Amino acid sequence: MSSLLTSAGTVEILTREESFAELARRINALAALGPASVGLSGGSTLGWSAPARSRPRPWPASTGT
Repeated sequence: MSSLLTSAGTVEILTREESFAELARRINALAALGPASVGLSGGSTLGWSAPARSRPRPWPASTGT
């Protein structure tokens, strides 16, 4: 991880792996507090075809047990 000092403050620059690890850490911290929702976006960046993007996909839910 590297940092960039801006007039608005310090910005942390994460690698892809660091970004996913931080996201997982935050989701786990929220899940420890009780039920939570996470919105994901990506569309074509995930490599899905147009028909696949046009229909909702079930997302496995964790009960925490």
